[in-house]
Amino acid sequence: MSVSQINLELYQRSSSNYPQFWWAVLSFTPDILDDDDVWFTTTNNAYEATCARGQGLDGLEAMFAPTVPYGHYGSVAQRPAGRPDHYPTHRAAEVLYPGALTFDHLQAVYVREAQHRRLISAWCAAYGHPPLPVKINPDAFA
Repeated sequence: MSVSQINLELYQRSSSNYPQFWWAVLSFTPDILDDDDVWFTTTNNAYEATCARGQGLDGLEAMFAPTVPYGHYGSVAQRPAGRPDHYPTHRAAEVLYPGALTFDHLQAVYVREAQHRRLISAWCAAYGHPPLPVKINPDAFA
């Protein structure tokens, strides 16, 4: 999971590769970050050689370090001047959650268009699920 903003590169690649699908952003309450076996990564977890992984407060704080190694060939991400404090240094930083999350922790579902909000509402009704907090917010995808 991303923190504070989506991994734009991954989203753009996925939406380009699968143009027939529409996307939603699920926003969970921050209390899940304190659950057992949660891991924090400074960049994409796939970068095995450079991604720093940690648990607890130290792992979380590492996501916001002034510089973060990532990728290959000695690449380093510098924390940009003016970057909001609640955004990790590298946009691909991740929270690795050990299992499924329940809807109890879902604080919002962001979609780009009204028709997507209507679809989610219809699915909830069809499956007998209480309505979800769906918000139209194209900025969540930037």
